[in-house]
Amino acid sequence: MGHLVLFSGLFACFVILILKEMANPANRGSLNTEEGMMVIILGSGFGVVLGLYLIEATYFIIPALIWSLGFLIIMGRKLKSLDQANHIYSNILWYSHLAIILVALVYLLIFGSFTPPSEIFGF
Repeated sequence: MGHLVLFSGLFACFVILILKEMANPANRGSLNTEEGMMVIILGSGFGVVLGLYLIEATYFIIPALIWSLGFLIIMGRKLKSLDQANHIYSNILWYSHLAIILVALVYLLIFGSFTPPSEIFGF
């Protein structure tokens, strides 16, 4: 039950940040190269950690992967039609969801299932 509460709140925060950003897209100028790299690093790092946490939660990995894939498709189309540089939260979350999917695929290739890391390594 705790995972359901945590993930529901986390995904609600994602939606709120994106809606806030979409409501006021002209709130900042374009990203420079350093800021763009920070968006990629922060988004990817967060996605890797969240991906492993979702695998540990066992029951939420498949719904989270479906959510992430849908998010990538919808926001990818939306960001293409908008000025991407003005949407920092959306870009961070896009890279996060991409990392979640990649972590799940790599984990599945290495271990052959979504057995939680705590069970594999005996934590």
